[in-house]
Amino acid sequence: MVAVDDEAVESFKARFAGIALTPGDEGYDEARALWNGWFDKRPAVVARCRTTQDVVRVSDSLARVAFLWRCEAGVTAWQA
Repeated sequence: MVAVDDEAVESFKARFAGIALTPGDEGYDEARALWNGWFDKRPAVVARCRTTQDVVRVSDSLARVAFLWRCEAGVTAWQA
């Protein structure tokens, strides 16, 4: 898992309309589960977007810290 500053995570959550889960939150393990059982990833935050603005906030936040990210929506996926 990538270490992320707690203050940055809380700041992100405050501006996020969707559900943002971090390790230790109820539902985190279920949310981070992948369809492909070969990989066991533990992201610092699992962000479930509710609005288009949520998607923008996630991509902007990740771009600022230069993390590799992937967004999935149904059968569509984006990576940066």
